[in-house]
Amino acid sequence: MALISSEEIKVGMFLEKDVKNSHGQLLIRAGSEITPRHLTLIRSWGIAELAIRGNAPKNLNLLDLQDIKPENFAKAEDLLRPKFNRAGLSDPIMVELFRYCAARKAKALFA
Repeated sequence: MALISSEEIKVGMFLEKDVKNSHGQLLIRAGSEITPRHLTLIRSWGIAELAIRGNAPKNLNLLDLQDIKPENFAKAEDLLRPKFNRAGLSDPIMVELFRYCAARKAKALFA
């Protein structure tokens, strides 16, 4: 099983777990193959992550920092830090969110 961002979901992937909306209503059953209609449904409900069968494709691991140069990661952090000032980086969840965002920014800017 791999937990991946809904932005990375592709037609043909299979769901490992049910997808439910914010009210707990079932949207897509586990075991379903993702279709274009499912993609629309997932995005319209703002579903952030989905559990898919198998392992995540290598290019979906956004926090694999091996392919990001440390100086590029630091530049991305510097660009994002002002946006996180009010949130505070003392909370472990915010620290992980900051790292995730910095990894995505570094990959987008310097890939």
